[in-house]
Amino acid sequence: MHARAVGVRGSLASSFAIGVAASALIGAAGCGNSPPSTSAAPPLAVNGVYAVRIEASSVSSLPVCNAKTAGETAIVTSTTSATLEACVAGAWVPIPCLVGGSVAFDSATDSLWACTQSATGALPAWSQITLPQGPPGAMGATGATGATGATGATGATGATGATGATGATGATGATGATGDTGETGAKGPQGDAGATGPQGAVGPQGPAGAPGSQIQLTSEPPGANCSSGGQRIDVGVAGDGGFIVEQTAYVCNGVSSGADAGATSCVVSALQCADQQPQQCGADGTWENIGPSCDSLSQACVGGACVGVCTPGTTQCSSRNDEQTCVADGQWRPAAACAVTCGLDGKCDGVTAVSVGSGRAFKEGSKEGGVAACALLSDSSVACWGPNTFGQLGNGTTISSSTPVSVLSGGGTKGTQTTPLSGVTAVSTGSESACALLSDRTVACWGDNAEGQLGDGTTTNSSTPVAVSGLKGVRAISVGFSSACAVLANDTVECWGANAQGQLGDGTTTSSSTPVAVSGLKGVRAISVGLSSACAVLANDTVECWGANAQGQLGNGTTTSSSIPVTVPGLSNVAAVSVGGDSACASSGTRVECWGDNAEGQLGNGTTTNSSTPVPVSGLSSTTLRAISVGADSACAVLGNSIRCWGANTDGQLGDGTTTDSSTPVTVVPELVSSSVSVGAETACALSHGSVQCWGANSGGQLGDGTTTDSPTPVAVVW
Repeated sequence: MHARAVGVRGSLASSFAIGVAASALIGAAGCGNSPPSTSAAPPLAVNGVYAVRIEASSVSSLPVCNAKTAGETAIVTSTTSATLEACVAGAWVPIPCLVGGSVAFDSATDSLWACTQSATGALPAWSQITLPQGPPGAMGATGATGATGATGATGATGATGATGATGATGATGATGATGDTGETGAKGPQGDAGATGPQGAVGPQGPAGAPGSQIQLTSEPPGANCSSGGQRIDVGVAGDGGFIVEQTAYVCNGVSSGADAGATSCVVSALQCADQQPQQCGADGTWENIGPSCDSLSQACVGGACVGVCTPGTTQCSSRNDEQTCVADGQWRPAAACAVTCGLDGKCDGVTAVSVGSGRAFKEGSKEGGVAACALLSDSSVACWGPNTFGQLGNGTTISSSTPVSVLSGGGTKGTQTTPLSGVTAVSTGSESACALLSDRTVACWGDNAEGQLGDGTTTNSSTPVAVSGLKGVRAISVGFSSACAVLANDTVECWGANAQGQLGDGTTTSSSTPVAVSGLKGVRAISVGLSSACAVLANDTVECWGANAQGQLGNGTTTSSSIPVTVPGLSNVAAVSVGGDSACASSGTRVECWGDNAEGQLGNGTTTNSSTPVPVSGLSSTTLRAISVGADSACAVLGNSIRCWGANTDGQLGDGTTTDSSTPVTVVPELVSSSVSVGAETACALSHGSVQCWGANSGGQLGDGTTTDSPTPVAVVW
């Protein structure tokens, strides 16, 4: 029997007369060997037939969509309807039922599900199509009867008869003759016949009957049955002569089968997919593109329509590093063009803080000039750029980068880490090392460790973060040239690293690769570490400093170094302090005062004379003073709508478009509206309108603009 489907709503076979997407197939039947990417399309089985592996009574009873079920399709049935679901990108998403769509084959029950229309004007729905079954195979023949048992053995010979009695003795006298011997006894009777042997074994079972109805799915080339090709479904039985077809139906690519089979043009309004391009059959009987091609990253073309594969309300990063949002129809839509970068959470990241390494630009043994810079992003990760000789970029390498790279989490084999460091609340960059304050109030550091400045108990460099030993409950951190300090929850300070000048503040000049307490320091609000000295703002708004003092950088009126904190006289109402190379500055909200080395005019008082006590920066009194930062030989302050800098300018680090030093503040041009600034060794960076702008030296790529060219005016960091 060979039947062909004859109409859209006719016989049983006609239920197959629907279009099949002609798009490239995603995988063979039996999907799910590996999880799809976040942008994967719903899987199709071979020749456009979905391979159903899971059945459920409701969407909520489906198994979890994860790596085990990724790529699977499932039929969800109820008393009134059925839906076809696909496990894609961590969620079950419905596959639309479109006349002109695909069919689903349930191998567990040998049933087909097709998108059919019950009546003109009715909505198409997934319907189960019951397939006929062939007759059962004949029972195998009964085995033959066993052979008759062998005849029993002959019975034993009877016993010999008894000897006859002796004759009587003759009368005395002549001896009588001896009597004759008695006759031999008669032979015993024949023994009984042996018992009958057992029944022979039952013969072997006859051959198995022929199997019942079977289904064969094969690709149908373009021709009389499907003008554009499609799927042929044969129902029949397998016998000795091979597969015997009893019924045939066709699922054609956008054209009807049966009565319309063999037509050389498509059926008007029919839908199909040409790869990722939806098409519709036009009035002239030819296929026409409808709308744009489906986005290969977020859509699949199914039944002539682009189907979204995302969960509404979720976000992701596009291939262009911009933010996308999944809208109600399950499709990705552009949400925002990221000014910086698209982060770990699928949303645009902003920069919340930036830190440029201070100390000196050229360290003995360094192959590259300059120090690195790091930025804290809004997703609590960190990105760094610039020189990387000692692993100070934290990305598991020692390769420099003139654009930002993600700091990776520690652990694993060197060079194999791929997970970005997360949960960061603050970052501080030193000369060739950096540290991050984490959300659990611990600290992790990376880079150069020759003086133990990573705080992990060793002097081994690390290109990924390592935990500072025994440090907990940290509120703030600051990293200097080769030492670092942390403010703890009890408002005390602990420091680690180099200590030749007493910069650890513990009363000794012995370096330490683990944190030691700063002697007698309590009630600390803020901390800043420089080249070989450090200063703290106390709860009473005064400042205490310790360490090297050859240039008067402790501000106590002497040039005598101190391994314990000393008070900077004459300062009150201090809001912030910043320590650079051999100088420091403090702000009181409306004015800035500096002390220490002034060879390059970095005290900003119009001279180049050192001062061991604070002197006011000329012309910087302002009610809108927002922030200060001191670098190796220069300093900057953020005012209302501008940034003012002073000191050395050999590499353009004052940002005024020149390379001329200035002992009084000059304005960074063009003017930047900013809330913070960080000055390092011959380089400075500021946050402005959500982006990072840097200026000055760039020999190691520390401006982050993708070049190694110095710039005396701000350039944007390229993400």
